[in-house]
Amino acid sequence: MFKVIHWIFLCGLACSGFAQPLQLSQPKTNIHMAMVSKDNPQNLILDFRMVNTDIRFTQDGAEPTIKSKRYRKPIKVSKPTIIKAKVFHKDFASSETITATFVDRGKKILSYNISDPNPKYTGEGNKTMFDGQFGDMSYSNRYLGYDKGPIEMVIKPEVNENISTIHFSNLINQGAWIFGPSKISVYDENHNLLVQNIFNDTTQKSVSNHMKYTLKFNKNKYGQLKLVIDPLASIPDWHDGRGLPAWFFVDEVWVE
Repeated sequence: MFKVIHWIFLCGLACSGFAQPLQLSQPKTNIHMAMVSKDNPQNLILDFRMVNTDIRFTQDGAEPTIKSKRYRKPIKVSKPTIIKAKVFHKDFASSETITATFVDRGKKILSYNISDPNPKYTGEGNKTMFDGQFGDMSYSNRYLGYDKGPIEMVIKPEVNENISTIHFSNLINQGAWIFGPSKISVYDENHNLLVQNIFNDTTQKSVSNHMKYTLKFNKNKYGQLKLVIDPLASIPDWHDGRGLPAWFFVDEVWVE
């Protein structure tokens, strides 16, 4: 009997030596992505309610460490930046990083026209793409949802504005059959191709995320810009929806 008890005791010590500390969950945040300017700042609120924990954050896109700045009150943001935050506790593994992205509001758009989305996911119509309001990790609102492509967006910037960049943001939630783009192209008013990006990693497994894509081209005064997005043609073989059309959800477009 003594040998059995002694063996159990030693096994317990051995197992405890190899046990991994429990990992803290991410802090909660009121913003994942937002447009800001000097006249339109945003307050980022981070929250994690557990005693003896610290939320540490950075404002330059770097990964937070235990030595990073401690979060004490809402962070006022008035210019483009990337804030990353993690929770720390001496007895637990630190949390995964949470990211809040703040972007410039961009230049004024005079008019726009967008391909019709699937009738189930029409958001607030075309203005969904240009209202300065990003969607969250749910696809139930503030997005236009497409189950086929290509998706075309014709944008007319304000006259005499030099434009060199188009940004757009979209949701990736592969569990809900929502994937990223396979190809993005930008054309001018004369149908000249300004830039084209092909994404070979769209079929790879990915965590749910709110993505921002940036396309740069020669700076000029464009009378019109056409953004063409090709969604993934079919869901890859590793997914339960293999072979069926992939969904694409987009929520905002802006130019600089």
